[in-house]
Amino acid sequence: SLLEGREVPAGLPAQLDELAQRVGSSMQRLSALQALCVNTFGNGDYPRVIDLAARFETMLPTPDDPAGTEARLIGRRFRALGQHYLGEHGIAWTDSEYLLEHASAPDRGRPYVQQPVQVSMGMLQARVLWLQGHADLALQRALDVLDPAEGAHPFSLSQTLALAVIPVLLWRGDDERALSFLARLVD
Repeated sequence: SLLEGREVPAGLPAQLDELAQRVGSSMQRLSALQALCVNTFGNGDYPRVIDLAARFETMLPTPDDPAGTEARLIGRRFRALGQHYLGEHGIAWTDSEYLLEHASAPDRGRPYVQQPVQVSMGMLQARVLWLQGHADLALQRALDVLDPAEGAHPFSLSQTLALAVIPVLLWRGDDERALSFLARLVD
């Protein structure tokens, strides 16, 4: 995406947002909105992420996505992540289930930070299960995410280890096993 991994000057997201509303093709507006979501999520402004995610529902179709499916799935993914970080785990879980059911929808070249939906939503589910008091299910879900993460971009594996597997093991008091996964992360 446009802003991913770069220092963003103050005011640039607002300018991009305003510009994307009035110029460019549907695909350019979709890319700009996704970049805004990535930037906003990275800044921890989760209420704004949810507001931006809702705008994907009203995106005009693109030649590659005449039904608008891709836009809605992207929006739902950002909404799930934003709701999770705001503590609205029921909404986040429902969205993650929906996204996993539709994970076979064709990817048209704009993956969210090289992370398949099976990885991002699997990590979310592992963390939600932990927060809801289901330690064994949380660990199993985190470990289940390793397979799709290993077959994806290296970022997916590092995120899975750092945000799901290792934390759940530490929260469960399994320090030795957490250290073995930490060694894998460092490698």
